[in-house]
Amino acid sequence: MLSDTTQLLRQVTTGLLYPAGVGFRWEAFEWPGTGGLPNPDWVRRRGFHQASVPASQLSVDEFFAPLEQDRDDDRAVPARYRVVAAAVREHLSDAIVVRVGVGKVTVYVVGRTPDGLWAGLKTTAIDP
Repeated sequence: MLSDTTQLLRQVTTGLLYPAGVGFRWEAFEWPGTGGLPNPDWVRRRGFHQASVPASQLSVDEFFAPLEQDRDDDRAVPARYRVVAAAVREHLSDAIVVRVGVGKVTVYVVGRTPDGLWAGLKTTAIDP
């Protein structure tokens, strides 16, 4: 059974597409284990990516800032991203964003739940 935090993350991203590239869905996940802090190498291993695949880290604020900005054509999507970002900030400690890959990139938003699990969201982006 998923933790309350993971269920909340799933709920706030239901039907929400990541706008980079094709528009992939978000998936909530949990990883067992405790100790340490997440970093790109750790996320790459936990996500079962090869060691040779590039990975880079962003802060939660850097990642969500452009997604939260209102656009003239659509204000509903940025409003939803503000809810997602608030849920991440409130319910995941030590949260970071890690992009793994080149071209077709897996994006992880990961942090520690109040229960001590590692949890977060992942999606796919297609970089130009």
